[in-house]
Parts: sequence; structure tokens; C-alpha cells
Amino acid sequence: GEPPRRLWAIVRRGLQREGAARWPAIDELLAALEAVPRRRRRLAWAAGLAPFVALGLAALTRPTAPPDACAALEHELAGVWDEASEQALVESLVRSGVPHAPATAERVIARLDAWAEAWLAQRSEQCRSADAPELARARRACLAQQREQVAVWVATLGAGDPLTIDRAIPALDALPDPRGCSLDALVEGPPLPALERVDAVAQLRSQLAEQRSLRALGRFDPDAALRLRDAAAAIGDPALDAEAQAELALANLEGGDPRAGITQLDDAARLALAANHPRVLAESWTTLALHELSTMPNLEHAADRLALAEAAWARLPGETRGRARTTYARARVAALRGDATQAVALHRAALEQLEQLEQLDMADDPNVPGFVAGLASALEPSDPAAALHEREAALAAAERIFGPDHPKTAEFAYDL
Repeated sequence: GEPPRRLWAIVRRGLQREGAARWPAIDELLAALEAVPRRRRRLAWAAGLAPFVALGLAALTRPTAPPDACAALEHELAGVWDEASEQALVESLVRSGVPHAPATAERVIARLDAWAEAWLAQRSEQCRSADAPELARARRACLAQQREQVAVWVATLGAGDPLTIDRAIPALDALPDPRGCSLDALVEGPPLPALERVDAVAQLRSQLAEQRSLRALGRFDPDAALRLRDAAAAIGDPALDAEAQAELALANLEGGDPRAGITQLDDAARLALAANHPRVLAESWTTLALHELSTMPNLEHAADRLALAEAAWARLPGETRGRARTTYARARVAALRGDATQAVALHRAALEQLEQLEQLDMADDPNVPGFVAGLASALEPSDPAAALHEREAALAAAERIFGPDHPKTAEFAYDL
């Protein structure tokens, strides 16, 4: 596989043309490699290159072919997620005095590293592809918006607010998936904006991306979301209208007027249907179904929305997490209908779907403890001993994912 970003930085120093710029000795090179955290190290790979890097290859000092413009794109994440921003984030979290901050920092860094590698892989593929100009422009804009969203996410968490730190690990779900900027995802999505609207649409999508990061970390601002919705309406792009309406709905649903949020989310789904926007459709219908199941259950209505959400998720490549959420919601429908056997089967299926995630292990997904607790609830009427075992498993998963001192872990301890 491709080596991690920090190893590349070490290797590049060893391959500099000027001798003074390279590592002066093999011991210093190996010390630098040893300092790379083990979870991100490919030590066998690095050790194999170490002698060549330390000594420098004579061939590399001779004139070669022109440099590959797509070979070193790491600089595009400078100031977003690099060694300096990682160090600043860790220092800020530790200074906060929040008991679980060091454990949270470790988990956040692992996920951001995974995101950065996925983003760079997608950016490199885009750079080397022969897409049509309008598709190439759309992919670059999509990746740039994701980069800006993550920059706001990191900066907001880096402010060191205790409530924001409490939300950090669950908010990792809000990190954008770089695969959403793939050619397949864009072709399957809504039509590209008209040429005269491209810049305005890209700018507003960047602002919506920033708003999503703030909301995920508990910085709710329905008024700002309303301004963005109005600005989108003025641009007149149908897909952008649906995205802005969905963000306004979620801002109200999570931190404003929930009743208004439900109506607005229904409107967002209608706009998304008209704009052929499967992602907004899938997310809106899934959220609406889960909300209905958690407040005043309307089982038939929720089941209908889930069927629509599943059809929308099926159009999106690699959206295993979205499908897992709909399966989990179906398990809750079955439990509320009194069908314990189906509820247990669907809860197990939702957990199996999380295990299929391509980029992150199941242990890293913040949904796992809640899914396991749902399985425990489904087992309780028929098999209390198995339910107790699953509640113990949910607590163990929470301790692993959130850390033993995290408030979310306390919730699962209380359940047990």
C-alpha cells in the first residue's frame, strides 16, 4: 500500500539533491522513523528504503525527466491536517483539562490520518485522470470543499471548548468521505451546475461544508443556515437548493426548532427528488424515519421513509454506513411491532454492515456501541442472559472507541 504522509516527509528529505539537505547519518534517519507513531507506521517498508535514503542514490542526483505534478500533493493539506496542525490540536485538547481529552486526541488523530490518506488518494486519482473539463472542475471543487470542511472541523475542536471535546468522537461521522468526489459519485449525483453558476455554487457549497462541521461539534446556528438557504435560492441551482434546505432543517432539528426542522427536512427531500440528488434524499429520509421512531412512533410512515432511503442509498457507491443506519432503523421498527426475532436479526445485520466499512475498522466507528445496545434491547424480552452479555459488549466497545473516561461511555455503563 501507499506509505503514510509522515514517512514520505522523512523519505523525501533523504532523496534531496543537495547533500546538506539529506539525513547526515543512518542513525538519525532511523530515529526519525522510530518517532512516527506505530499505528501509522509501515516500518518494514521504511526500513527497506532507509539505506538508500540515507546514502542517496547516485542516479537521483543526475538530470531526470520532468517532475510528476501529481506525485506530491501533500502540500494541499498544509494547514488543514499536517504535523503542525496535529501538534496544535493535541496541545489545545490537553490544556483544556478535560479528563478524556488525551484519549480523545489519540482517536481523533487516527481518524483524521485515515481521512487525509483517503483524500490524497482521491486527489491523486483525479489529478491523473482524463476527465472531461467540466467533470475535472467539479471533482476539484468537491475535494476543495471537503478540505475546507475538515479545516473548520479541526479549528473548532482546537478551540478547546469542553462541550465540543465531548462531541468530538461522535462528530467524526461528519468528516466528509473523499469517495463522494469520485467520478462515479458525481456521475450518479445531480446534474453539474450551469457554467455561469459554477463559481457561485462552489463558494456556497464551501460555506455549507463549514456549517456542517460547526453543527457536528455542537455549534448550532439556525440563523446562519437560514441565510445560506436564502443565498442558495438566489443562485437558482436545484441541487444546491436541496443541500441548503437540508442543512437548515438539521440546524433546527438538532439545535433550534425541531418541529420546523421536520417540515424543512421533508421539503429538502422533495427538492432533492426534483434535483436527482440521491445523497440528500437518502440522508433526509433516514433522518426523518429515525426521528419518527424516537419521538411519537408512526411505524407505517417510518417504514415507508426507510424504503425510500434504501433506494436512494443503493444509488451511492460505498455508502455502507448509510445502509447500516437504515437497517438499524428497520430493527427498531420490528421491535416496536413486537417482532423480536426480526429485530434481533436486523440488529445483527446492521452490525455486520458496519464491519464491511472499507476504510475504518468496526472498532473505530462511533455507532458501534449504540448498535450493540440496540441488539441488547431486542434480546431482553426473550433472552435476558444474552441481553446482559450484549450490554457488557456495548460498554467494552464504548471504552475502546470513546475511552473509559468519556461521558458517552458513562451512558453505556449506566445501561449495564
